[in-house]
Amino acid sequence: MPIGSTTVATPGTSSGAVSTAPTYSLPAAPSMDALPSEAFFSNTGYQMGDVSDLITKIFAASLFLWLVWMMLGTWKSFNEGRLAMAQFKTDIVRALIILMVGMALVT
Repeated sequence: MPIGSTTVATPGTSSGAVSTAPTYSLPAAPSMDALPSEAFFSNTGYQMGDVSDLITKIFAASLFLWLVWMMLGTWKSFNEGRLAMAQFKTDIVRALIILMVGMALVT
């Protein structure tokens, strides 16, 4: 007989007992009075600030890698003579501005 089940005697059966399925209870719903940060922590196990920092760092790393990839392509074009010095300088300045704005948003 499974643990947690109940036994009910039934007349006229050879075994004399019928096993019923155990009853389960649902966990209590979180209180609606809880702060969103407390609810987030209780459901995920992480603080909201920690998750926000992680997303920001992933964004910053992606931005940096994209800019490095773009600058390598610009350097290759300049080195092979397909890009003028003025355009090369413009691309460098543009990349640095994007990098500075991105890092300012991250911090």
